[in-house]
Amino acid sequence: IAVRIALPYAFLGPSPLSFRLDPRYLDDLKRLAALGKSLAGFPPALQWAGRTVFFPFRNFFLWGAAPFFGLAALAGAVWGLIAPWKRKTWGLLILSAHVLVVFGYHATSMTKNIRYFYPAYPALAVLGGLALVSFSARLRAKRPSAGRILRFLPAAALAGAFFCGLAFSSIYRRPHSRVAASRWIYE
Repeated sequence: IAVRIALPYAFLGPSPLSFRLDPRYLDDLKRLAALGKSLAGFPPALQWAGRTVFFPFRNFFLWGAAPFFGLAALAGAVWGLIAPWKRKTWGLLILSAHVLVVFGYHATSMTKNIRYFYPAYPALAVLGGLALVSFSARLRAKRPSAGRILRFLPAAALAGAFFCGLAFSSIYRRPHSRVAASRWIYE
């Protein structure tokens, strides 16, 4: 009923009781799906030509998460797959499965925009944090002398991620180069 009210053009006839879909609407959806699966005839899709499944992972580590959060997230993703079997904490498998499904689906699709991977970031943050705390505690137990330094491992990852985010967001705190150039020319 909500779709019928919100998308009246998708149905035949103006009657609110008509629930038959318009064939033109279905054809439009099929064309859009075909454009999303092929490079042929759709110029904006050419930017994705030749991109492998590793392309989004590189973007995740360099731009989306930055190295500090990216390494913690990678360690957390691996730890989240191994720890449940050792500790019998099955809740971690739900987070790990969520990350695997999101990355697996979007890494194998044609368009690999980094924004499509954002739903996995909260689960990666939780897994990364838990993994860092677990690694830190395990290493402190094995090497008590290194315990003082390793205690700050999660804090160092958090601070590094914060400063990488601050540095990345600095591009939005100054005028765009085209705007600055136009102002300079006008002056």
